Amino acid sequence: MASRSRPSAAPLQGGNPARNASAPGSGPLLSMRWQVPTYDTPYVETMLGQIRQNHRQREKEYPFLPALHPLVVNDTVLMRTAKNLLAVDFSTGKRIWEVPVDDPFDSVSELAAETSLRLSAQMQAPLGLEARMWSDATYGTLSSNGQLVYAVEDLDLNFAESPSRHLIVNGQRAVRSSGPKPYNRLAAYDIRSGKLKWHIGGSRAEFDLPEAGTFFLGPPLPLMDELYVMGEAKDEIRLIALSADGGKVLWSQQLAVVDSDVLNDPLRRMGGASPSYSDGILVCPTANRSVVAVELATRSLLWGYTYQEEQSVNQRHMMFFGMQSMMGVDSGGRWSDATATISDGFVLVTPPDSNHIHCLSLIDGKLLWKQPRQDDLYLACVYNGKAILVGRSQIRALKLEDGEPSWDAKTVALPSGSGPSGWGFLGGDRYYLPLTSAEVFAVGLDSGKAEHTFKARGGTVPGNLVCYRGHVVSQRADAVETFYQLDALREQVDKRLAANPADAEALCLRGEILWDNGQLSEAVSALRKSLELAPDPRTRDLLRDAMFAGLRTSFAEYRSRKDEILGLLERPEHRATYLRLMAIGCQEAAEIPSALDFYAELIDVDRRHSGMEPVEPSLEVCRDRWIRRQLESLREKASPEAQARIERMAESQWNEAQASGKLEDMQRFLAYFEGQPIAEEARRALLERLIAGNLMLEAELLLERRHRSADAATAGAAVAELAELFRGKGLAQASADCYRY
Repeated sequence: MASRSRPSAAPLQGGNPARNASAPGSGPLLSMRWQVPTYDTPYVETMLGQIRQNHRQREKEYPFLPALHPLVVNDTVLMRTAKNLLAVDFSTGKRIWEVPVDDPFDSVSELAAETSLRLSAQMQAPLGLEARMWSDATYGTLSSNGQLVYAVEDLDLNFAESPSRHLIVNGQRAVRSSGPKPYNRLAAYDIRSGKLKWHIGGSRAEFDLPEAGTFFLGPPLPLMDELYVMGEAKDEIRLIALSADGGKVLWSQQLAVVDSDVLNDPLRRMGGASPSYSDGILVCPTANRSVVAVELATRSLLWGYTYQEEQSVNQRHMMFFGMQSMMGVDSGGRWSDATATISDGFVLVTPPDSNHIHCLSLIDGKLLWKQPRQDDLYLACVYNGKAILVGRSQIRALKLEDGEPSWDAKTVALPSGSGPSGWGFLGGDRYYLPLTSAEVFAVGLDSGKAEHTFKARGGTVPGNLVCYRGHVVSQRADAVETFYQLDALREQVDKRLAANPADAEALCLRGEILWDNGQLSEAVSALRKSLELAPDPRTRDLLRDAMFAGLRTSFAEYRSRKDEILGLLERPEHRATYLRLMAIGCQEAAEIPSALDFYAELIDVDRRHSGMEPVEPSLEVCRDRWIRRQLESLREKASPEAQARIERMAESQWNEAQASGKLEDMQRFLAYFEGQPIAEEARRALLERLIAGNLMLEAELLLERRHRSADAATAGAAVAELAELFRGKGLAQASADCYRY
């Protein structure tokens, strides 16, 4: 039984040299203990937010898995950020050290004044950041021998000619460089202090180090007192053996000859290729149409396996360098992991430049079987003779002996509307998969059936998962978080409450466990008692959210707790959520007058504190648009009497907007009531005000929205009004406004 997931104290991706370690643990309680962002400037935070928003719009069709894989060694979380390497205390989330480096995003603000250069950099930075955080496994993957952590450094953020920047090594500024380089550095840092212990590679002009001019394809494999890493230089890929403590080159062996350098092959440049080991044999996937095995005792080539390249050069360039957002090509169009899994004499490889999974004999490299990739993203684990594959919308299993489907040729469908959000882990006979729907999905690997879904508090989407000492560490592109594992937490809480029934913190944790188990009423009781014993802000937040959950699922029961819920509302967004849930509940109970009262209150809150409303765990919408659509839907299904009530409510709101005399109040009215009969009168009055105020662009935009109406008469009238507006202004002014729009 084996897994490619992250086990407790995993020193490298895959957990052990064979990349198939089992991770002890159960599913997580997705209520975070602490969180550390992967950015430290507002500029990078904004870029990540924009990229995430773009991903959310496309993730059902195109999955985006984070390329950053954390390690936890000796109670230290080792993580890549947007610009460097960071160590965090496992217990507290406190930063311990970080590798000093010039911020690669500073170059955008340091450019010359020429507009073309500035725009070029402003386009390159988000694309480079997207590639780094979601595609560049060479940057995002680390390894450790327990004392040192090894990382590939000096990897460019941008992949075309880029603004000049500095490197800082041991606090000293090195020479300036510009553009991508066909070499990088392999560096070793002390886990306790973050001090650079040794480094190799780079250019002779910068450092004059051993292996200068080498491009290391991924982090090294620590094995006993040595390291094994693949490097490319002078048109060949070599396996290089190093001393773990000093980085001394011990020996090297040629693995392959390349047709073009690594900068012209983005799949190889960013694949994070690293050797695997079992039974005295190193298996080295080169991401260059070949897998090579080296017998460690003799340091000689044992066998080589070649496969047909199935990705065109154009596809390879588009898949990486952040171009998926612009070109519609996604990371789901290839395997996301370049390392090999070794289990019971079988070698499984999923090369990023191949659309098949290949199973080889460890002894002689003979191809035993291969199967098409289908929609698979990565090989999750090998369990009881089955290769478990995670795809965009399903999980499937192949028999290790012949590659034929297991589980009676059935697959496990992922929950509707969700997809993988990272790598999961194997615990017992289950695989725990993080999902874009802010959940962790547990699949029974013996039965081939879905067994449980763990839901996140607050809609936090988990990323790549690591198990460590009864906890789960998750790294998304923008943050690292820790969560309790449920089984370990349940045992701990039971012991604490047996010793002290008034342990407020333990009661709060019990409330979370009960809530996760679907026992909401019992969870509310535990949280309420905990808050009475100790007025903790986190407990208060949990109790409020549990009450909101009750309004969603058991409205008749929880609406009677109005006074208690109101006492838990501290911010406008809390009140907005309460009003939204009450409006929906009353609407579903056919209590239309009460529902309209709550919608009116919600409009009043939104006018003073507009914002986004979290209508689903991983979905937020503009509150005014949500209200408008709800009122439209309510009117469509309502009785004549209820329709009249809605119309009277809209008329009252319109009268108030007119009485204020403010243009923005008229605009806000339409934001909420555009689908109601009185909206036509409001649009006409607003259009007249805009034209009278010479606000022609706003007038055109108002008519343009009507032009997009599904009603042919409404759209036709808008076209006529637009034409009249253009004629009234004259051709020159109309053309200028069209250009502005």
